[in-house]
Amino acid sequence: MLTVIASLILYHQSDIHGWLIPDFRANIQQNFPQTLAFYRTAKNTPNTLVFDSGDLIQGCGLSDADMSHKQGYFIYEIFEQISNKTYIDAICPGNHDLNIDSPILEFDFKNLFVLTNAAQSVFLRSKIVNKTIIFGFSPQFEVIDEVRIRPLAEFLETDQYIKDRLNSQEIDQIVVLVHAGQFTDAKFFFQIYQQLRTLTDKLIVMLGGHEHLTVYNYRIKLDEVEQTLGAKINRNWGGIFTDGFDKNFVIAETENFYRYISKIQIEFEHERSHAGSLVARDVQFKKIENQKDTLEAEVGRISLDYFETSLLSQIKNKVQELNLSVKIGVSPRKYFCYSYDLQDGSSLSALILQIMASKFSSSSAIRKGFFTVDIDAGPVFVNDLYSIIRFRNEVLWRFTLQEGWVELINQNTSLLIYDTQSNQLVVDYYDGNEIKELLVSHGLIPQIEVLDTTLFTVFRKYIQENWMVE
Repeated sequence: MLTVIASLILYHQSDIHGWLIPDFRANIQQNFPQTLAFYRTAKNTPNTLVFDSGDLIQGCGLSDADMSHKQGYFIYEIFEQISNKTYIDAICPGNHDLNIDSPILEFDFKNLFVLTNAAQSVFLRSKIVNKTIIFGFSPQFEVIDEVRIRPLAEFLETDQYIKDRLNSQEIDQIVVLVHAGQFTDAKFFFQIYQQLRTLTDKLIVMLGGHEHLTVYNYRIKLDEVEQTLGAKINRNWGGIFTDGFDKNFVIAETENFYRYISKIQIEFEHERSHAGSLVARDVQFKKIENQKDTLEAEVGRISLDYFETSLLSQIKNKVQELNLSVKIGVSPRKYFCYSYDLQDGSSLSALILQIMASKFSSSSAIRKGFFTVDIDAGPVFVNDLYSIIRFRNEVLWRFTLQEGWVELINQNTSLLIYDTQSNQLVVDYYDGNEIKELLVSHGLIPQIEVLDTTLFTVFRKYIQENWMVE
């Protein structure tokens, strides 16, 4: 008789963006070695695995403030040191990890990263840990040439690799790390699920990221999945379907910047499926605040070992070297990153657009979602600059506009445009490329001036001149 394990415990993190240190603005005392000690202790419980859905860099001074290296270099140095340990079982690289300026390929991560739909095998295509096969999938972001992402539909239809790996007798369940979000890209999740369910009835746990949210989803209605896909799910497997959902299908995402860790605990039925696979009976999700007291409430007392203490010293020394905890200004109020009302005085987007418009005597634009952290009233530290403006090197472009161009941009992009009356528009490099491609696609030839400054520099100067240190 086949043995059925009682439960499977998965811990998940995503989109840490360099946050291996506390938030100096708030009473949030997470630190990376403490989290590693938590994982080490948690793994004393059998059938416990730890995963990360990518974007290790860009968004914190610890990642981005060292001008002697590419952004993220120090973060990858730390992860290289833990790659031959057993803290984290697999990471799917995110778009920030794979962008053209990333130093990720300069490091040897000892098979920590998994990216199944890469065109070239720079990373593992899968790995097996404790009878769990792990895949990693990424949408088609613009990435470094050495990697290149294969279109998902094409990959799933033509690649024999997944089928061959699923035939392994070592496997009880499948974990799919996805650097995408279920809210913004549900079809991406469901395409992968559909293909896997064609091949096997085993438990499929999909762990996402990218959209910086916590999402827990079980008992997913298959009618909704099929409606999203415009295609059918293979429901011929016996013993895993009930009440219109698949008992062996789970989705989770975890909030960004290392402030929380997700725990997914899966209890299994006493009997296996008709095909001999484990069948989930119940799934419990828990959002754990990444602070010492809440971590210890989960696993008991946490203490750093010699290796973890060494990592903590390296991180503290880097914080001091880069002056990340130095106060550079005092914000007069709270500004909200997800407020897009440009008439709202508490909108961070409105503040930045007004600063740009005033600086260059022009219209200004920025995309929704550019900012992912609020600015609290009170002290602003050096580190905050790097979490607010995550792309320190993107120069600004100034477009000379013709009649009707603003309306065209408004209708075809997600850009927020401030002061539409000017015939000039200042944007960052990324948004500038989007505008340029749009105009050219309509047969319009834009006049572009590349400015000798960045949004990071403009905002830093504004804080230093207007938000005086107390």
